[in-house]
Order: sequence, then structure tokens, then C-alpha cells
Amino acid sequence: MAGLRPFRNIPRNLSEWASWCQRQDIGEANSSEFETIAVSDNAVINDMTVTGQITTTGDGWEDITADLSAGKAVGANAPTWAAFRNGISAYRFHQTTMNELWVTFHITHQYRKNTDIYPHIHWAPNTTSTGTVRWGIEYTFAKGHDQEAFPASTTIYLEHTIASNKQYQHIITETSEAAAFGAGDIEIDGLLLCRIFRDAGNAADTFPDPVFALTADIHFEVGQITSPNKSAPFF
Repeated sequence: MAGLRPFRNIPRNLSEWASWCQRQDIGEANSSEFETIAVSDNAVINDMTVTGQITTTGDGWEDITADLSAGKAVGANAPTWAAFRNGISAYRFHQTTMNELWVTFHITHQYRKNTDIYPHIHWAPNTTSTGTVRWGIEYTFAKGHDQEAFPASTTIYLEHTIASNKQYQHIITETSEAAAFGAGDIEIDGLLLCRIFRDAGNAADTFPDPVFALTADIHFEVGQITSPNKSAPFF
């Protein structure tokens, strides 16, 4: 690579970058191909036009969140909307009666195909008791764009043991690696329909008090900023 000449006018878009790189002998001769450019710390790129898909390399994670306060809660098993701390309220899940509500996740165009997703629940106790809380997530997933029907549901369980005073503690309980799911089945624009419940009647749930569920989320690996196509097939 030839010695770099100093910037006199900072390139403002991709065309100007290509022209500047040619003058520096960056990339192949007489072309606008860039050699690999590594960026560390924080990078700010303004007014740059990129043609094509931008993908990621390595592990990168994102969340899709369902606010449980907006979830559907009906019938005798609906959790109670109650005071959590001071003037802040949330859904309270009983210690002996199974409480449940329903939420939906839409899979975004960032999802890395053929990877697993990891459902988890954000929750908190507002007492000082100890014991194990057992959550359940019943789900069914279907690809969009008239590709398939929703199949029979599957249920996974998430347990978290509180061994000491965790009053008001923000706890995240995530599914295990073994119970994660989706590789080869989950797809962009698909819908994951979920029933979120506390499995209070199960002997494994030993926490003696109600707890408050705040959000349900899924962790997923990011494969690209956007997908090349807006409908299936996406790639």
C-alpha cells in the first residue's frame, strides 16, 4: 500500500471514499475495492450510502421484549395487578394458584437464520422469603407469508432459587441451552405465540409468596442489519 496522503477534504459519502482510496492505492489497481477496514471503539459514519446487505460476524445478541403489563390476562387464572413498590404496580403471580397471561413475539429481520432463541423472564419478589420460583412458557411458532400453520404447543420450564433476601431484586431467569429452540425452524417475520405462567402448583415451586413478572423476552443472535428481501425467501 502506498503511503497515505493527508485528508484535505474529508470524504462525505461512499463515492468520495472510493475516489480517495483509489488515490491512496487502496484495494486493487484502478478499482474502488476497499481492503479490510477494522474499526475499534465507537465509529460514527454519516451520509454514507451502502449498496447491498450489511452482515455481522461473530456472536452478537439482541432482545425482543414483550411488556407483560400489556399482555392479555383474563379469567380465573389471571394475575392480579397490584402494588409492587410504593406507587409502582405490576402483575402479581400467586404462590399457590397458577396465574397466566398471553403475549406474542414478532421475529425481526436481524435474526441470524438457523440459530436458537432463548426465552427469559424479568421478575422480582417484594418480600424477603427464600425458595424456588418455577415459571412456564407454553409456545407455538409459525413462519409468515402463508408458509405454515401453527403446530401443537410446547412447554418449557424455568426455575430460579432465591437462597437469601432478594427483596425488590431484578431477576432474569432464562431457558437453559438444552431447552433453547429454533435452529432451522424460527424465521424472520414469524410469530411466536406464548402463554406465560407461574407453575405454582408444582412441587418444585417452593417460594412461599407472590412474585411480580415484569417482561418476557427472547435473546437471539443477530446476523444482519436488514434482510435482502422483505418477504420469504428472505435471503
